Amino acid sequence: MSSTEHGPLADTMWRLTELMPWFAAIEAGDPANRQAVGAIALRRLQDDRQGAITAQLAMTRSAMEHATQAASRLATARNPMDAAVAQAVIGLALAEFAAAPTRAWLEMISRLHACCMTMASESPDNSPPSSEAEAESPATRARTRAAAPPTSEVT
Repeated sequence: MSSTEHGPLADTMWRLTELMPWFAAIEAGDPANRQAVGAIALRRLQDDRQGAITAQLAMTRSAMEHATQAASRLATARNPMDAAVAQAVIGLALAEFAAAPTRAWLEMISRLHACCMTMASESPDNSPPSSEAEAESPATRARTRAAAPPTSEVT
């Protein structure tokens, strides 16, 4: 199927599934990291997704309240100007209702980007500087140094 048959959300989820081999490679690299990277990343993604859904529902609820208030104003309007204002408010409420999912998911995209950047910065490829390495326990430091490739200095 093409991306037009799937839609934009399916394309986004497909790209996320392409990250899974990356998580597996990180977890396989160090037995101490087995659980952390993939599980924590998925938990963060689920929390952000739940936040986007909650925000979308809150925006939808607000739009429905505005539409209900405008409909009651339209029903009780005594002159044509009040009716026109109520109709305009109903139109704005419908636009707010239509924009709620888009706004919520656009906010989700920035959080998803931040989550992916955090995962990339926490990867084992980014070894700690020597000052942080000195603060580690001797066992961790030995494992880190044993896994690091030898460096040769040319003078």
